[in-house]
Amino acid sequence: MSSNEKAEAVIIILKRILKWVLITAISVIALIYIAAKVGDLMDWYTEGRHKEKVSVIAKFDKKLCEKKEHPLFIGIINDSTKTIIKTTVYVKVTKIGYSNQLNNSAAFYEDKIINANDGWGNCWSVIAEDYRTKLSGEGMDVVVDFFNVTFKK
Repeated sequence: MSSNEKAEAVIIILKRILKWVLITAISVIALIYIAAKVGDLMDWYTEGRHKEKVSVIAKFDKKLCEKKEHPLFIGIINDSTKTIIKTTVYVKVTKIGYSNQLNNSAAFYEDKIINANDGWGNCWSVIAEDYRTKLSGEGMDVVVDFFNVTFKK
């Protein structure tokens, strides 16, 4: 066997090894991707589809919240088939027509149990961004920035 033939044989072997390494790497990546998607699907099935049926309302309303120091109404509507055992709500308060956030980023936590197809609400005080004063809600707008619920297992 000449040196050219030996070199060609080595190149063929290296190409085959590289091909199988590449096939193995692609297979492992595909399996990881599939496992991640199955995990996402399981999360949606166990929690996500129920969370999609929960809505949160936040508004300044003097009729619902008569106490001046608690002007913000937050209501949770549970249209899912599961019982909520804990709710966390983040709101953004701005002057009407403006975008700068006036309140601090503290969350409103509630451990009120809300049964399936039921709702609940409460009035809250809102602390200003400087953490020194409470916001009155006068001339202000509020939106739910984020919320999360924990369901009974």
